[in-house]
Amino acid sequence: AVAPNLMNWDLKKPPVLAPGANLTKLSDVSDRKRNGWLNLGLELFSKDRVAIVIMSGGRDSRIGGEVPKGVLDVGLLSHKSIFQLYVERIRRLQHLVQRKFKKHVHIPLYIMCNRENKEVVEDFFRENDFFGIREQDVLFFTQGYYPVCDKHGKYLMSEKHRIAASPNGNGGIFKALVEEGMVSDMKSRGVSSLYVCSIDNVLTKVGDPMFIGFCETCKAEAGIKTVEKVLPEEKFGVFCSQVHRDVFEDIDGDGKLDAVSKVKAAVVEFFEIPDDLKKRRRQAGSSGMPLELSCGNLSQYYFKVDFVKRVAHLNFKKWHHIPKSFPYIDLKNGHKVTPPKEERNARRIEMFLFDSFEHCKSVVGLQVPRTEYAVVKNISGPDSPQTALQAIGRLHQQWIINAGGSFVDSKVAAESEDLKCEISPLVSYDGEDLVGHFVRPLNLPYYLPSQQEFTQFSAATTPQARAPSTHYLDWNSDIARYELEVELHGQLGTVLEMMEDPSRYDYTGEKAEEDEVLPPTPREKDGKDKGRRNLEEDREDGSDAGSGASPRSPKGEEDAQGRRERRGKDDKEGSREEADASKGEEGLDPLEGPPTATIDTSKTQDGEKRKQFWGEGEKKESNA
Repeated sequence: AVAPNLMNWDLKKPPVLAPGANLTKLSDVSDRKRNGWLNLGLELFSKDRVAIVIMSGGRDSRIGGEVPKGVLDVGLLSHKSIFQLYVERIRRLQHLVQRKFKKHVHIPLYIMCNRENKEVVEDFFRENDFFGIREQDVLFFTQGYYPVCDKHGKYLMSEKHRIAASPNGNGGIFKALVEEGMVSDMKSRGVSSLYVCSIDNVLTKVGDPMFIGFCETCKAEAGIKTVEKVLPEEKFGVFCSQVHRDVFEDIDGDGKLDAVSKVKAAVVEFFEIPDDLKKRRRQAGSSGMPLELSCGNLSQYYFKVDFVKRVAHLNFKKWHHIPKSFPYIDLKNGHKVTPPKEERNARRIEMFLFDSFEHCKSVVGLQVPRTEYAVVKNISGPDSPQTALQAIGRLHQQWIINAGGSFVDSKVAAESEDLKCEISPLVSYDGEDLVGHFVRPLNLPYYLPSQQEFTQFSAATTPQARAPSTHYLDWNSDIARYELEVELHGQLGTVLEMMEDPSRYDYTGEKAEEDEVLPPTPREKDGKDKGRRNLEEDREDGSDAGSGASPRSPKGEEDAQGRRERRGKDDKEGSREEADASKGEEGLDPLEGPPTATIDTSKTQDGEKRKQFWGEGEKKESNA
């Protein structure tokens, strides 16, 4: 594998394509060239010559599980799914074309699914009214399947009489487009070019008109978008040229095959590149120099429709064996075996989309900034929702700063809830039309919606990873219990403080004398009767005092004490009757004191307050 051929755009004419891979760095191109490619791409959309294909057929076992990755909410302030972000960028693109060419356009969208998630994806789009685009412009199709084998090449069984199968990779898109009738539909709409992208990049410029205009200018049958690979450990496939030496063709026309060498464009996956080639740099021994194979695949492609039809009937020479953990039926006892995720017991056979480059004479690549890269593949760590949120926040914050805006205290956007920054795709496609919106400094978190926003939509919740702390491996440890206690106090506020020390919240103001105490406020039907009874008892106390039994005398004090005990007993019985009545009507148990402890609290926190609180909870629980 060798590095691609760099194209020189400083000439008046477009550069001639060399055999194999040809690369253009967007940072080395003048603004005039960029605007020309952008206008050409928008013009092709206005003429209905371009369609968009989204690949969502893979099994999202690492993050989505049973839910397709496109329906997930990665944690944005708007809580939009990845599918909604993609479709809203298409809507914004349609608006830009309409504004420039004064013509209503409807860009056709084709979504590749697999057998398991096609129904879910279709229902998701219908449930959300296709996010504002026409239903007749969205078509779903299914990719093919290949059998799954074990390490020794034997087929695995998913059932006793059925061979296990899995999707055949994104390389099956060409055959699926033809067999499912998508190419015929494109031809009927006048489509001549395709923009193809995967579903896992949150910052994908869906239908990038600059990229499409670049490929059209080069008159290429296939194109690819790349980013610069900085570290050898980054899991990018690399865009390069491969030299095929064992090729036999009749060059001189004498009827005999001649041995020739050919250079073909290719993308080599990271797990297929030798370690020494991954680390090789342009200047040996210099760690600051760029890598020799530094064109990372961004999974965004351009194809001609005629090329798709031609490749669909050809057999790719490469079969890629992907190690995976796959459940199977043990033929000895008939039981289903689910191996752990660490055990790669199976090999999935897949084709890669870029394997079709070997059938194309020349392929062009456009290297764009890394601000277009925010892949969601893992629950945590690299390529996770957290890194995607950070990339989105910083990109949109930079858009605001470029438009003349500023932020309070010069805060920097991040993935935390109080530092998120988001601009709706319906407002801006690539940072345009934002000048004049930000007169005052903005506070984070910040979200800029559009007037055309959908107020009601749905999205699936992304699985959350456990906090990266070692003590959570043992929930019975002292520090884990202490943090659980702190979290409980933080959520309940002053409730626990009042339960620990009720005297802190007692009334400390001026109180009435005992003979001036008002009767309790009636709250039941018999409340008035209770009040009258209390008044009568108080009057009896006064009459007894007047008849000679002084309230200060021992006898008077005993009588008053007895009446107070009977009154308190009646009040308790009345409250029990009220609780029983509410339980019968609502079907709910009344709250009975604070939650009780199920762990040894002496190991969590020292101090008399904590022990007294848990002791009271245990007593109340035992009394109940």
